[in-house]
Amino acid sequence: MKKILLLSLKIVGGLLATVVVLLLVLGVLLNTDAFQNKVLRHATQMLSEKLNTEVKIDSVSIGFFSNDVRLKGVSIDDLEHRKMLQMDRLTVSMEMFALLNKEVKITSAHVVGLSAELYKPKEGPANYQFVIDAFKKDKQPKDSVEKKKAGSKLALSVSKVVLERISLKYNESSASLSKLEYKETIGGKRTARLEGLHAQWVAHLKKGPQDCKAGIGVLELQEKDKKGQAAIGNLYFWNDNHLPRKNKGKPKRGAFDNGHMDWKANLKLSFTIPANDRVVAKIERCQVDDDVAGIHVKNLTLGVTATKEKLAMENIVVSLENTTVNIADAELQLPSKKRGVKLGYKTSLITGQTLLKDISQPFAPVLKKFSLPVKFSTYMSGDDYEMKFDKIQVATLDNKLYVEAVGDIKELKDKYKLKVNFHVSKMHAKGDVKTRIINQFPVKKFMMKQVDALGNISCVGDIKVLWKREFFQGVLNTAVGKLDFSFGINEETKYLSGTVKSKGVDLDRAFDLNGFGKISCTADFTFDISKPRTALMRQKKGGKLPIGNVSAHVDEASYKKVKFRNIVADIVSDGAVAEGKLAVKGKRRDLLCSFSFTNTETLKNKLKVKPGIRFHGLSEEDKQAKAERKQKKAEEKEARRQQRAKEKAQEAEEKAAKKAAKKAQREAEKAQKNAEKARKAEAEAAEKAAKKARKAEEKARRAAEKAAKSE
Repeated sequence: MKKILLLSLKIVGGLLATVVVLLLVLGVLLNTDAFQNKVLRHATQMLSEKLNTEVKIDSVSIGFFSNDVRLKGVSIDDLEHRKMLQMDRLTVSMEMFALLNKEVKITSAHVVGLSAELYKPKEGPANYQFVIDAFKKDKQPKDSVEKKKAGSKLALSVSKVVLERISLKYNESSASLSKLEYKETIGGKRTARLEGLHAQWVAHLKKGPQDCKAGIGVLELQEKDKKGQAAIGNLYFWNDNHLPRKNKGKPKRGAFDNGHMDWKANLKLSFTIPANDRVVAKIERCQVDDDVAGIHVKNLTLGVTATKEKLAMENIVVSLENTTVNIADAELQLPSKKRGVKLGYKTSLITGQTLLKDISQPFAPVLKKFSLPVKFSTYMSGDDYEMKFDKIQVATLDNKLYVEAVGDIKELKDKYKLKVNFHVSKMHAKGDVKTRIINQFPVKKFMMKQVDALGNISCVGDIKVLWKREFFQGVLNTAVGKLDFSFGINEETKYLSGTVKSKGVDLDRAFDLNGFGKISCTADFTFDISKPRTALMRQKKGGKLPIGNVSAHVDEASYKKVKFRNIVADIVSDGAVAEGKLAVKGKRRDLLCSFSFTNTETLKNKLKVKPGIRFHGLSEEDKQAKAERKQKKAEEKEARRQQRAKEKAQEAEEKAAKKAAKKAQREAEKAQKNAEKARKAEAEAAEKAAKKARKAEEKARRAAEKAAKSE
C-alpha cells in the first residue's frame, strides 16, 4: 500500500508541478486577466498535445506582485477518456526572486478536492504510463548528466502545505485524506496535523483474497532540530478473509483470528534522528483494543533505536488488565535478501505476573475464571522458523506450584507441521494448590478425593504438541507412590491413551479401594475424553468413574494382606461400573478373580469380588523355564563344588604355612636361648678373670708393703 501511495503522489505531483511552472513562467510576463486566460489556453493546449489526451483548467490567476498561482477546476483524462486526475483548487505562493539563486522557496501550497484514479491491468500498460513516457528525456552521456546535475541543482524549501479532501484510487486499493496541514516556522520548528486518513485494499494471500482497511483519526507531529513528538489517535486496522471465524461453533477455541481483526489504538511517542541514519524513539503511551477478539492492552511503553539492519529495544513494559510483562532489552534483526540476512530476535530476561483470565477470550476460553495469580520469567530468541525459550520459571505467588523448563516451537510458517517441544526439569505442587488450580476451570469436578490423596507431587518430563496431537512422558512422584508415564491425546478422536508403570502405589489411599494395598505394575490404557460422549453416558448411568479400559501386568500386589505376583489384569469401565478380570499365573494352576466396582450418585464405592481357580499342564514356556531352572541349579551345584574345593585347598595351604611358621619360631627361640647361655658363660669367665686379677694385685700390694716395713 505504501508503494501505491508513493507512486500516486509522484504522478499527481509531477503533473501539478508541470502545470504550475508553465503557467507561472508565462504569467509573470504580463499580469492581466486577458493574457493569463490566453496563457491558460496555450498551456492546456501544449499539455494536451504532449500527453495526447484532454487537459482542462477552468480558471487560472497568476499574481505577479503577490507571487502566487491559483488554479481551479483542473482535470486530466487518460487515453481511454476516463477522468484520471481532478482537482477543485490549487494555490501556490513562492518567492520569485529566489529562483535567481537557484532556490525554490514555496511559502504556501494549498490543494483542495484532489482525486486521482489509477489503473494497472494484468496485461497491458497502466493508465498513467503515457504520462511517464511523455515526460521521459532522451538519455545523455554520463559526463554531461553529472555536469548538468552539479550545475543546475535547485534547493527546495516548503514553509506551509495544506491538503484537503484528497482521494486516490489504484486498482482495488483506495485512500482518502480529510486534511493535512504542515508548517515550518522561521526558528526551524516543524508541525503537522493529519485528520481522517483512510485506506482500503485487497491482500491476495495463499488462502484467498482478504479485504483490509486501515486509518488514522488524528495525527499531530512536532519536530525541531531532529527531535520531535507525535500523538496518534484512533489508529485502526481491520481485515476480513470472507471465511467463518475460527471459533465459530467451537466454544473451547479462542476468538483471536488473524483473518478477522479489528484493532484500534492510541499512542504517543517522542523521537530523535541522529546521524548515520539512526532513529531513536520512545513510545510513551500506547493503548490497543480488539473488542471482538478480546484483546485489551492498557499500555505499552518502550524505547527503540532503529537502523536499516536492526531494532534495539529497551525498557519494554506491557500492561493488560491484570497482567504486566517487563523486558529490559531486546534486539530484532531485520531481514534483507540483499544482505542475505534472515529475521532474528532475542531478549533479555522476560519477567511478569498475570491472571490467565486476561487471555481467555482471545486464546483459551477455559481460562475465563482463572484468577489465581501466577508469576513467570524466561529468555526468548528465534527467527521466522522457530522460537526458543530458555530458563522458564512459572510459579504461584506462594511457590506451592513451581515449574522449571526449556522449550522451542518449530515450523512456525505451517500449522500442519508445527512442533512444540518443552522439557520440564523440575515441577512440584504442594498442599492444596492442586485443588485450587482445578477449581479455576469451569468444569465438573470428578475424582477430587483421589487428587487430594496424591498429596505433594513432583514431576520431570517432556511435552510435545503436533497438529491435533499432544504427548506427555515423564516420572511423577506422589504421596501414594511413583509413576512412570507416557501418554498422548488425540484431539480428532478425543481419546487419551498411553502407558503407566507404577512402583509401590497404594491403591487404597489413591482410589479408596478397601482391601487393596500397594501395587507395582505396567498398564496400557485408553480413556474417552469426549465431553458429548461422556456426558451422554453419565446422564444415562450417573457414573463418576473414568470411561475406558486398562490392560495391566502386575509384578506384585496385595489384597487383604495377601500378596500376589505375576498377575494379568483387564479392566473396562463405562463410567458407572468398572469390571475387571485378574489371573495369578502358576505352574499347573491359575488363580482367577473377577470383580466389579461401582461408583455413582446413588451407589458409592461398592466392590464385588468373585474368586476362581484353573488347572492346566505345564506350558511350553513353563517347561522351558523348568529346564532353565534345572540347568541353572546344576550350574550352581558345580559352582558350589568348585568353590568348596578351592576353599579346601586354601585351608591346606594356610595350615602348612602355619606349621612352617611355628617351626621357624621354635628354632628362633632355641637359637636365642643358646646365644643367651653363651653370653652368660662369657660373662662368668670374664668375672672370674677379673676377680683373679684383683687378688693378684692385692697380693702384690701386701708384699710391697711388707718389704717397705722390713727396710
